[in-house]
Amino acid sequence: MTQTTELLGLLNLINGVVWEAYPSTGHGTFISEGVETLFGYTSAAWLATPTFWESRLHLDDREQTLAAYERLTQTGQPFELEYRMHAADHRVVWVRDRITPVIEGDVMVRVAGFMIDITAQKRTEDALMASEGRFRALVQQSSDIVTIVNRGGYITYASPSLHRILGLDPEIIKGTDVFQFMHLDEYAEIRQTFATAVFGGSGATSSLTSRFQHADGSYRWLEWVATNRLDDPHVRGMVMNSRDVTDRREADLALDQSRRTFQVLFDHSPDGIMLVDLDGDMPIVACNEVAASMNGYTVEELTGQSTYLLMIGGEALRGQPGANDAFKGQIREQERLRMETVHRRKDGSEFPVEIHLAFVWIDGREMLMSLERDITERHAATEALQASQSRLLASEKLASLGRLTAGLAHEINTPLAATMNSLYEAERLAKEYCDSVGAPGVTEDDHREIATELRSILVEGVKSTGRIGEFLRTMRSHTRDTVTGVITFNAVKLVTDTLTMIAHQARNANVSLLFEKPEDQVLVRGEPGRFTQVLTNLVVNGIHACESTGERRVSVRFVERGGHPVMEVEDTGTGIAPEVLPRIFDPLFTTKDVGKGTGLGLSILHDIVTGHFKGEIDVRTFVGKGTTFALHFPPQA
Repeated sequence: MTQTTELLGLLNLINGVVWEAYPSTGHGTFISEGVETLFGYTSAAWLATPTFWESRLHLDDREQTLAAYERLTQTGQPFELEYRMHAADHRVVWVRDRITPVIEGDVMVRVAGFMIDITAQKRTEDALMASEGRFRALVQQSSDIVTIVNRGGYITYASPSLHRILGLDPEIIKGTDVFQFMHLDEYAEIRQTFATAVFGGSGATSSLTSRFQHADGSYRWLEWVATNRLDDPHVRGMVMNSRDVTDRREADLALDQSRRTFQVLFDHSPDGIMLVDLDGDMPIVACNEVAASMNGYTVEELTGQSTYLLMIGGEALRGQPGANDAFKGQIREQERLRMETVHRRKDGSEFPVEIHLAFVWIDGREMLMSLERDITERHAATEALQASQSRLLASEKLASLGRLTAGLAHEINTPLAATMNSLYEAERLAKEYCDSVGAPGVTEDDHREIATELRSILVEGVKSTGRIGEFLRTMRSHTRDTVTGVITFNAVKLVTDTLTMIAHQARNANVSLLFEKPEDQVLVRGEPGRFTQVLTNLVVNGIHACESTGERRVSVRFVERGGHPVMEVEDTGTGIAPEVLPRIFDPLFTTKDVGKGTGLGLSILHDIVTGHFKGEIDVRTFVGKGTTFALHFPPQA
């Protein structure tokens, strides 16, 4: 009895639970007092219920634990199970149960076991597994490359990202020298950086951005950090974390190139460039040498000054916040502005300047990029050009007047010659009449015949003089119309009068001059004189074009297209070659022989039609068949 008591005392001292049960029923026959410490149940409660152990098994473990228990007890050999139990206070306790079948005469009469609490161990294992799982997930799925390199630089591990980034198989490259994948131009720097971490001791790091060779032979820029883990028994190597920064590197290189290009353009631009802060009184943040010298300052003197310093009346403008705000609002809305203004140099002199403004954001600040050009020479050239154009226009007007004058002389000379001839004949007959008076043999019938002939000649002279008068009246009416300013006139009447003036040129060139006169008037607004100048130029050009052709005809007509009156001048001349056609309205361009054309007529004609009359002009031409100029005028109500 004493021995039994001592044995039970020893069992109760064990940090665990000793138990015994019948193998067939599972009914417990003994359990040590450690059951109360481990689960919170008394030994009596455990032994009183035959299925107590089974009922306290965790639901997720019950089926597999009972099946394993039944299967393993049949072997008759000791075995071990790990499972969860529900404690009296609802805790879940992990236990490791070492079970030993008790055999007597080849019959299993009991099973005995020893349960120990492994809950803390399980939690540690679960945490470790979770940590390892997270680590593997991070490493395996990371967009960065993780490699482990031993002290000699040979790869012992590479993450799957290696294949995605460099096209290399992580398993195949194990055992290869990591330096063979690096660019030769950076080889020395890479080895030095790597050595810094190797000899820096445990935990030492070094980093670098360098090129690594892709499987296809190209190079990728990797930003990598090497960490010394040579003394860590779980690593025993240098851990390299590498990130592909090729796109960023190329973008940085492009940005750097762009900055250097901009700086070159900024410094060497033929135009002045200023960067202006839009805030406050718009100080000049930066300017190039051209901008400074153009305004009579050095770069240092101009930088930091308000742009109002350069403006005429700048001080007054600076004191008008409303005007300044309106300008700033305009540039913010439109983002780009072009204007011409006048700047004042440091010495007080003034000069015209053309300015192109662009609204930009730089480092979170609203800025203006101002490109400025001194246009003093351009203004002088423009004024000279305008004066030259005025002279050319006057010259062309004189040429047109000369053509009309020639027509006037021709139209007057013919009837004038007839009149002079009539007067000469009348003088002769009058003398004959006087000489016959009182002469023997001259009868009254002879006097009557001389008088009749004289009267007939005088009638012809009167008719010729009438033709001169009618022509002069037409000319006076035409001249009166063409010297007026801008009016709305009937183009049909003006065409009729103008063609009358130049009809002799067509007759001299044996060219038929036709006007398909419309029944209704055609109203055009502008200066009649300029209309006459245009029509005269086109008709004379048409006459010249027909001089070497078989059919010689110049026709003028009015048609209507899209509600617009259109005057067409058509000739049956030689036409215009395709290579010449695009240049016919260019100033000083002519295909006529020297002395026959200045190259100004069509250029001025085009300017008059498009500028003065606000119309359009187009040309249809066929080589060897002729040309038609169509002048489109705006409709008049």
